[in-house]
Amino acid sequence: MKVHNVARGAPSTTAIQRLALSYPTTAIPVSNAYKPFLQSSWKTTYPGYQEGWTRAQSTNTSRNSSVSTAAGAEENHHKNASQDTMRVDDQYKPFLDAWDRTFINAEEEVEGYECQVEGEIPQEIAGTLFRVGPNRFDIVNHPYDGDGFIASLRIENGKAYFKSRFVETYEYAAEKTVDRALFRGTFATQRENASNFGDIYVKNTSNTNIQYYDGNLWTFFEAGQPYRIDPSTLETLGIETFGGAVKTGLPFDLGSSLSNTIMGKMVSAAQKFSGEEYFASGEGVPEHLIRAGGHAVTAHPRIVGKRFCTFSYQMKMGVIDASEITFPPLYTEIRFMEFSGSEMVRERTVSIPGFAFLHDFAVTDNYYIIFKNPVTADNLAYMSGAAPAASCVRWIDGKPTILYVIPRDASDPRPIEQLTLPGLFVFHHANAYDTENGNEIIIDSIHYPSLPAVGKEALPSQSIDPNAAFQSRLKRVQVNLTSHTATISNLCDEYLEMPTINRNVAGERHRYVYGYQSDFPNRLIGVTQVDTEGGDVPTTSSWFPGPGEFLLEPHFIPKTTTTEDDTDEGWVIAQYFDSNTTQSGFFIFDAAHIPRGPIAKVYCNRGPLPSALHGCWTPTRFH
Repeated sequence: MKVHNVARGAPSTTAIQRLALSYPTTAIPVSNAYKPFLQSSWKTTYPGYQEGWTRAQSTNTSRNSSVSTAAGAEENHHKNASQDTMRVDDQYKPFLDAWDRTFINAEEEVEGYECQVEGEIPQEIAGTLFRVGPNRFDIVNHPYDGDGFIASLRIENGKAYFKSRFVETYEYAAEKTVDRALFRGTFATQRENASNFGDIYVKNTSNTNIQYYDGNLWTFFEAGQPYRIDPSTLETLGIETFGGAVKTGLPFDLGSSLSNTIMGKMVSAAQKFSGEEYFASGEGVPEHLIRAGGHAVTAHPRIVGKRFCTFSYQMKMGVIDASEITFPPLYTEIRFMEFSGSEMVRERTVSIPGFAFLHDFAVTDNYYIIFKNPVTADNLAYMSGAAPAASCVRWIDGKPTILYVIPRDASDPRPIEQLTLPGLFVFHHANAYDTENGNEIIIDSIHYPSLPAVGKEALPSQSIDPNAAFQSRLKRVQVNLTSHTATISNLCDEYLEMPTINRNVAGERHRYVYGYQSDFPNRLIGVTQVDTEGGDVPTTSSWFPGPGEFLLEPHFIPKTTTTEDDTDEGWVIAQYFDSNTTQSGFFIFDAAHIPRGPIAKVYCNRGPLPSALHGCWTPTRFH
């Protein structure tokens, strides 16, 4: 691997995996290294952190670096809580301390303002960057259970203008009236003074991704329906159903409208009798949101060519593969949809055995690509209220990952390919494309060696290696459709996440992948370009800020809106946060010369912008 200006630090972790590891309970004791951090007075140092953050303290003092996977070891773990079998390596603590400080409450800037700029923004850059992530951390037990918060940065004539606003979901509005958590969150938030039993309704945070297409702006949460946003004012316009193609409600189908309605009433009753005053007083989730039979929509749609490609999913009752039996027996039905403007021009439905954890997918000219990670769900733990959803996902050690290659055209006579890969876990894909001969597919993705912790606590039954979250790498899977085989190769030897490309070549052959890369000893995240065709082996070009500073998901801004080839003629923009001072903003780089550092630094003048997840760039300027 050729490396240009890259600090050789330890691999990093995304916020999802990191924060899952920082809220242990006595069931999974925390290592001694974390005790001073967890016992510190966060609520006085950082206003965004309140009492919920300090509930995760543990009195355990022993250490054991092994991971328990055998039943006997698991039983011993329950018998002796002082045996710390899920400990994160101490070397990551300084980085994690700094990373936690990026989650700080921020106020809305509805009217917007002009930002301070250091350096010079090229006159050629004109458009809007949209970002979304969590906010309102004081009422949740995990930052990624926070309400969606949109930021927009309009750039024109060498100047930058900032706006921000909450996604006004039903849940946001309800909790705002009482100033406390009413709903179960995906990661760790449970009702603490009321029962969670039987309430399988999960708060739609709409905080995971934001995408713009054909005049429309949407925010996404992968366990529910997206929300439509006004791209100029950032006002929430309502739930998006894509012309009725997506049904509102819980993403479970019991086989009939009556059964789905009854299920919704049972969940509503569980809320009403939970002991939570808000529900007992007669307030309740609207029927169209709480009844079963709805569709969840992926948080990672793709724009390929001029089409908006996405998929929805439902969990359905039944068994379609005897080797994938769950309790209750479920399988996953996935519906791929493609839109040209507002018109749906293609759809295809496929069924996947068991529980399919699909955070992302890839699209080529001819195929949809999904990785079925070797995980299952502890449905009883969730339905009983014993654990939040993310903590109920289990890694199945020794089971392979299944790569599905699905023809986009349902009338295509080619069968769906299923290829077996070594056990690995994928959150994000950079891109995929068909080779010119049509016999091969190239898929560039971020691979983890196993399931990273994604909940408040890694339950012993999840069989999670707590350090897996720090070991993600950009890798290439090359599929040969003739021999029905797949090979895997490394593209970057360092930790990389949040991969992006020049969107002009989405679904086509790409050369460059951009992502964020960490330097653990110096507690920072920088921006990296991976040149997949830079010679005999891929090369990387990187730039890092100072200790305690972070650059988040990068976005490529092309100099031209159309191109047949992937070039680095353009710029890269990334959200910035300094955990030492809470200063935040956006840094702009010349994509061809990233190691030279930012050519412009845009700062938020009126307060910090907390760490966001995903976003998009559009050449359209919204005032």
